[in-house]
Amino acid sequence: MSLSDYQSAILQHMGIPVFVAKSENQTDNVQQVVSQKEPQVAAVTSTPLNKEEKQARLSALRQVMATSTDETPQPEVPVVESAPSIPEFSPLSASELSISKAIIDDVLNATLICGMTFNSSQIVVGEAFQLTPTHLVLPCIPSELTAVHKKALWQVLCERANSTQ
Repeated sequence: MSLSDYQSAILQHMGIPVFVAKSENQTDNVQQVVSQKEPQVAAVTSTPLNKEEKQARLSALRQVMATSTDETPQPEVPVVESAPSIPEFSPLSASELSISKAIIDDVLNATLICGMTFNSSQIVVGEAFQLTPTHLVLPCIPSELTAVHKKALWQVLCERANSTQ
């Protein structure tokens, strides 16, 4: 199978060597096709942008990026029942443990009733309620839990107990 003159010229213009039998007629045709294509390639090159055009494009891009991130609301999830990939919580200090001793004992009893075992060192403070296999994460120190917090904690414990049965 042989290539047409046009195909050979395009391949050679792209830097791909083409092996064909040499003849004067073929070489002239290839040169003509290549010379016809070169002006079109030169016309495609663009002129550099001036400073005002660059600033305008940059501000338009910033505006598009700002509106696209503002339109997608980030949902808040108050209760998360899976283990976080990176633990985002802090353990209770000794003073917080002593201040919250009564509520910690109540929480530990509630976890036992629900079929889970935790100790006081596994109760930690994070951003939201999380029940992981190794920790019980509370949104604040146990002594500062409100009635709404306690109700949400009890619901999390009951849901986990019901899912394991």
